[in-house]
Amino acid sequence: MKKLLFALVALLMAGNAMADRVVTIYPSDFTEMTAADAYSVEKDGIRVSVTNGMAKKNHIRIYKNETMTVELMDVPETHVNNPGISMIEVSCLGEDYDDYGPAGFTNELEDFRGEYTFDGYIGTWVDTEIEIPETMSDMYYEHAIAAALIASNHQVRVDQITVYIIGEDDPVTPVDPTEKTDAPSSAKENYVYNDGNLYYNAYTVTLIPTEPSTIYYRVGVLVDGDYVYGEWMEYTGELNFDDEGTYMIEAYAVAEGKAESDHIWDGFTVSKMVDVEELFAGKTVANVRYFNLMGQEMQQANGVTIMVTTFTDGTTNAVKVVK
Repeated sequence: MKKLLFALVALLMAGNAMADRVVTIYPSDFTEMTAADAYSVEKDGIRVSVTNGMAKKNHIRIYKNETMTVELMDVPETHVNNPGISMIEVSCLGEDYDDYGPAGFTNELEDFRGEYTFDGYIGTWVDTEIEIPETMSDMYYEHAIAAALIASNHQVRVDQITVYIIGEDDPVTPVDPTEKTDAPSSAKENYVYNDGNLYYNAYTVTLIPTEPSTIYYRVGVLVDGDYVYGEWMEYTGELNFDDEGTYMIEAYAVAEGKAESDHIWDGFTVSKMVDVEELFAGKTVANVRYFNLMGQEMQQANGVTIMVTTFTDGTTNAVKVVK
């Protein structure tokens, strides 16, 4: 592994700026002990473990030649570019080399990572090395996920541990948009559907966005006085209804960065007809002519046909017929 050594002074000056998150652990976070033993505590993703000592109400004890380890929990086995510990500060009951002071800790572990210094009542461990895998570019790195301090000079008593964590982004709280999308509209086109000897007054429904947006719809069918709706679906093209029944289309639109629109409803009935006159509310038919989509006249409806009806009062009506 290649290693980059950063100046310790620069790192200490960076202080809190090096951290995305700070966890402070107090003696009260531990379970108070009446006899010496190994002990540990977990708090806010940090585990502090002592190989032998005692936890008291106002301090924790790390006996001489024993180790205090600070670990970042829940880090993947491959922790490249993942969070790590940038700095640890331990506040002690003694000052410098005095009994219980921070000079009791050393960094004499083999392959010990980082640098440990002390001043007054405070001991400071800083990760001064960032490991860069040889097979990767310099934008990849491995932060320290644990640090160990040995009380090799004398017993150390600690009343506060502050852990600075780097590489964590603040969680982003999604903000629900408040501006509504403009509601879509619907348009119906009437056509006659021929199924053998039966004719149906059928409909094609088109949903039209008011602004660039995605439209969602569901179809309800009237059953025993109530509409029974199907699943919501994304609208991709015109909807054809030629089965007998009473329908209700409910729809809304969603534009990027906006809340969903108000809902719209459009109801209609597909019904059987006895003859063409029934389609036109009892008007008397003078003649009926059929044309294909190219405008050529046909003898009778065949496939998709335009049926032009002329009435005795001189009015005409054209509908699409599907046979």
